[in-house]
Amino acid sequence: MNMILVTPCLWTGIGALRSWFGFWPKAFCRQKAGIRWAKDGKRNTRYFHSLVQKQEFRGTIFGIHHDGEYLTDSIANKNLAASFFQQLLTVEPEFLEDIDRENLEDGLTDEDWRSLCIMPTLEEVQAVVFSIKPDSVAGPDGFGVIFFHTCWDVISKDVYGTVTEFFHGVEMPKVFTATTISPIPKTASPDSWSEHRPISLCNVTNKICTKLMTIRLGRILPKVLSLLQSGFVLGRLLSDNVLLAQELIHSLKSLLPKANVVF
Repeated sequence: MNMILVTPCLWTGIGALRSWFGFWPKAFCRQKAGIRWAKDGKRNTRYFHSLVQKQEFRGTIFGIHHDGEYLTDSIANKNLAASFFQQLLTVEPEFLEDIDRENLEDGLTDEDWRSLCIMPTLEEVQAVVFSIKPDSVAGPDGFGVIFFHTCWDVISKDVYGTVTEFFHGVEMPKVFTATTISPIPKTASPDSWSEHRPISLCNVTNKICTKLMTIRLGRILPKVLSLLQSGFVLGRLLSDNVLLAQELIHSLKSLLPKANVVF
């Protein structure tokens, strides 16, 4: 597992670094500016610098309201943020018993069950890696998706070995499963930590394994889920039911002026 970035020889490692360092300045500027549509053009322009400054201003927390006080000390705000999100994300551990297959036998076949545990191929892993947006923010290890895209020819065997070990039941070390919690503002000008939404920035290796499992589950979920469970059906949203109810009530009101709806 720890050999994900250990290359077979020194020269292949040097080749990967050359490929990476030849590409990273452009990717770095695009990330700092916070845009995804730019592919060509000069980087050192007033337009790009203004975008970078705007992104830095929006991402800067100048102060936080807490217990009637406005705290501007960065260390105090960091400690307050750690305490707030630690309490928010702390839950009692729950141990899930084995899945009761009797309730799923009608919808799933033995082939469906085997498809969840079959070993992924190198082509599957490669497709998953390149389906992730290259400008995605890196996790705690610092290796972003663009690194995996650029150096795939060099690190593909190591990444594939890590994924196959995971599917064999080998527990992933904390260096792979570690995440960085980043607060995202819910409003235009948040002044408390409750107005921030925490998101987890995972390592790419963790994303690959998670996405592989998600793809496989997505193939069999339509067989065991009801069409009413819109949140779990591919291509449907929870808002579809709300819009459908609004259209139904509007139709009743327009067709029958004195109609009543009882829930």
